[in-house]
This record gives sequence, structure tokens and C-alpha cells, in this order.
Amino acid sequence: MTAAPQYSADDVRRSFHEEKKWEEMSGELPAWLIFRPLSFLVTPLFLRLGWSPVAVSGLSGVSALAMLGSALTGAPHAYLAVAAFGFLHQLLDCVDGNVARVTGRTSQYGQFVDLLIGQSYYVLLFASIGLLVESEGGGMLGDRALVFALVLPALVLLNRVCRNYAQLHFEKRQMMDDRPEESLGFGRWLLIALAGLENLYVFAVAIGGAFGVLDAVLVGIGVYVLAVFVYVEFELLAELRGR
Repeated sequence: MTAAPQYSADDVRRSFHEEKKWEEMSGELPAWLIFRPLSFLVTPLFLRLGWSPVAVSGLSGVSALAMLGSALTGAPHAYLAVAAFGFLHQLLDCVDGNVARVTGRTSQYGQFVDLLIGQSYYVLLFASIGLLVESEGGGMLGDRALVFALVLPALVLLNRVCRNYAQLHFEKRQMMDDRPEESLGFGRWLLIALAGLENLYVFAVAIGGAFGVLDAVLVGIGVYVLAVFVYVEFELLAELRGR
């Protein structure tokens, strides 16, 4: 019986090619700075255990569901469990891609499962935050915290649908598809820094819960989601109108 190949963190790191690196850096900078380095260290464990990319994606989905379950308990420190399970989900979301690249086990089925779980994560996260806020009395949102929270993933998903439609039918490119040859200006770096702030939501939940200001965290996330929605839709409409 042939022994399974042994992979190191360096092997995983080398599999993350430059194009993928730039894609993540330019669109999800916090993920690249926080979750990706950790995933390089964790991935060899899953490779030694023989986990497939789909299995890792499934575990990340379980973590996302555990966020909601933690919020539903209404326990005094449930926000810590929500933040921890959210952190674990995002880490595993990086790990499944690492496993796929290192082993070459990529498939449309796996990509779809990853997409489905990734989009479900935001619905479950926002719902969890809404439940946490309501369990604390609702704060400035009163008894509408959960309703407010569930509007946010609708905006996120609508934004993504519109963007994907424009890419598919009008050859609309992502903001930073290719690494530019010239240096980037301050404005472009600012957009890159702001583009992936959703990767920091779990940290905001932990800090907001500790200081008893989860309602302010939820409102702040809502402002960010709305700002991104308006910016992207305005950009798409402006470009398509000029065609």
C-alpha cells in the first residue's frame, strides 16, 4: 500500500500562485493578512488525514451553522462562540482551497459546494449578530435587530448577482483582475483596504460583545454593506451606460 504524500506548510505556500495571491490581496486584504497565513500552517494536518476539499468545505459549513446555534442559546457570552465559529469558518474556507491546489483535486462540484457554503455563511453570520443584539435588548435597533440584520445579506447577495451578471454578459472585469505594472496610487490602495472588511466582522463581534455595543457593531456593518452596494452598483451602471 502506497503511503500518502506528506506535505509541509512550505509546499502549501508554494501552491498559492501569484495570480491567486494578487486576487486575494486586491479583493480580500484582511483575509490575505490574517486567515491565509494561518491556513498554510493548518492545511498539512488535513492533508495528512486525507481530507478532500469538499470535506473541508463541509466542516466550514458546520462551523457556520454552529454560529447560529450559539446565538440561539442566548447565553451571556454567546458572542464569543459566534466569533470563534466564524473565525474557524473563514480559516477553513482558506484551507479547502489550499487542499484543492496542492492535491489537484479541483472540480466544478467542489467549487459549487464552496460557493454555496460561502454565501450561506453571511446569512448565518448576520442572523447570529441580530439574535445576539436582540438577546441584549436590541439597543438602538429595538426589536427590529434581526430584521435589520437579515436585510444585509440580501444586499450582499444582490450585489454579487449584479456584478457576476455584468461580468458574464458585458465582459465587465473585476476592479483589480491583474497586477498592474505601475505602482498604485493612494486612492486605489484605499479601495483595496476597504474592499475586504467583511473578513473582520468576527473580530468586531468579539470586541462589540465584550464592550456591550453589539447594536453599534451591527449598525456599522449595515452602513458598510450599504456603502459597498451603492458604490458597486453605481460603478456598474456608469460603465454600462457609457457603452
